[in-house]
Amino acid sequence: MKTLLNTGIFFLFFGGYVEGQNVTTPAGLENGYWIDTLENSGTYGKVFDKGTYVIIPVNTYPIIRKSNSNSFFEVKYINSSAIIFYSKIVNDSFAVKDGTWNRFDSLGNLIGAISWEKGIILSSRDHDLHGNPVYFDTSDYISNCYTSYQYIDNRLFKKKQNSLTENISINYYYPLDKLAISNAEPNFESDFLRRPIDTFKIILFAKDSIAIIGIKDSSHNFKFLDKKKNPISYPFAISKGSKVEVYALFKPSPSSLRSSETFTLVTNELDNKEYPIYATTLGYHLNYKTVEKVSNFSLSISKDKYLIIPRMGTVTVTSVTFPSGAVKYYHISEFTKISLSEFVPGKYYISTSSCNAAGSQTMILRK
Repeated sequence: MKTLLNTGIFFLFFGGYVEGQNVTTPAGLENGYWIDTLENSGTYGKVFDKGTYVIIPVNTYPIIRKSNSNSFFEVKYINSSAIIFYSKIVNDSFAVKDGTWNRFDSLGNLIGAISWEKGIILSSRDHDLHGNPVYFDTSDYISNCYTSYQYIDNRLFKKKQNSLTENISINYYYPLDKLAISNAEPNFESDFLRRPIDTFKIILFAKDSIAIIGIKDSSHNFKFLDKKKNPISYPFAISKGSKVEVYALFKPSPSSLRSSETFTLVTNELDNKEYPIYATTLGYHLNYKTVEKVSNFSLSISKDKYLIIPRMGTVTVTSVTFPSGAVKYYHISEFTKISLSEFVPGKYYISTSSCNAAGSQTMILRK
């Protein structure tokens, strides 16, 4: 009986037709209960949003501006502003979403929801197929604050607060844990020819006494230093209520470079003892800033192993002229490693062109 009941509910609310579903007015405005289909929605592919449309006058809220594409208004709402999306205006009215809209994957699993107040988003949430939170946000139009929460492995990783009207934001990493980290999403950049080492300062705040007993770094592209720039000695104790500075020193080789890295602080806690830090890492021999400035450089085939050139615009092409006069062309992607194993020692000419930058260099290759 329970199985039959559940099956009936599934067809009624997900797969089957509901009387009054996807109804439009004679003028073509959505009204009442609807199922909207999104064909390409990230991880889940096709998804279905289900909720209610209501029709309201265009002047329901004071209009600040209208988009050039006639798809949204920015309106005044309480102490802040908000965006209202619409598909068409008929007789100075439009259809907007209202109440809770639930999102389902193609198998009928609930994977998220958005709460609306007559066209204005109040909050949204996403979770995995097991019901664990992935993301949640809420807009407080009284205090003019937007707050989002990002979860990784069912653990609150980041709380972010933004002003709804000003370009101001604050990030809080691991806000529910004993150890708070000033930035758990740092960026590192290595210019192999001019500045191969990059250093990033991280401030750690202990809500309770804690000790770091090690840092895991699978790539070995990092070194970790204390405030005096000496290698960290473990256990690295941090007393309750205190802040300490540590430094992550990034020194990759062209062969070990990745586009992203994770290094993990391991503590003496019994629960949640590991604090991953997710770094975005960039490295290059030439980029859009240096391709017009560098005239010559030298690399070792055995030590450097790769010539690394990132994309400098929508389309980037690099040509290499060999000592024999032969020319080879490379279409540069976001992160291109040109293997030096196909070259022999000698003098080569590099020419790179893109919509944003262009330049030529002499490259000397050694064994």
